[in-house]
Amino acid sequence: MLNSLDPAQRRVAFLGFEDAVSGEERVRLVSEFAKKESPQSLPVDVGCFYTGPHSNRRLTTVAYAEFSNADVAKNFAKKFAESKTTLGGGVSVSVRPARTKLNGQRN
Repeated sequence: MLNSLDPAQRRVAFLGFEDAVSGEERVRLVSEFAKKESPQSLPVDVGCFYTGPHSNRRLTTVAYAEFSNADVAKNFAKKFAESKTTLGGGVSVSVRPARTKLNGQRN
């Protein structure tokens, strides 16, 4: 039941960003990519995942796009899941459904 409330159900993860790409640039690239590839269902939120304590946050290699519902996110991820995707500026990433807390604990 709680897994259905997990925001990861509505998210698509963009994996493999290089350290040189800033958080702001990642958000811009993912937003532009989603707008270009899926203009009928734009993400409601785009962000980056961080690691470490709040006093020393560091970017991970993953950014996300959160959609209005799980079906839109699954369809978006399915469209790009088979190969590497190139965002603007030649940044190459993998697109996958985001990992839920339940799946993260299992792995």
